[in-house]
Amino acid sequence: MLNEFIEKILVHESDKSSGERVQKVEIYLNFIGKFDLPEPELTPEELREIEERRAKREKRRIYDQRWKEKKKRKQEETENRKTETA
Repeated sequence: MLNEFIEKILVHESDKSSGERVQKVEIYLNFIGKFDLPEPELTPEELREIEERRAKREKRRIYDQRWKEKKKRKQEETENRKTETA
C-alpha cells in the first residue's frame, strides 16, 4: 500500500570527505513531489559528542600519517644499506 504513494527514490553516491559517511536520499511522493524530512535539532551533549569524535578522527589521521612516514623512512634506510654493501 505504501508503494502506491511513492513516485521515485533517488539514492546518491556516498561522501566521506568530512570523515563521516554521508549519503543523500531523495524521496518523491505522488501528487506532492520531493519530500524533505525536517532536520532534528541536536542537543548540546550530541554536539559535544560529534565534536569529540571529529577531534579523535583528526588525531588518529595525524598519527597514521606520521607512522606511514616513519615506516617509509625505515624502508628507505634498509634499501640504502643493501645498496652500500653490494
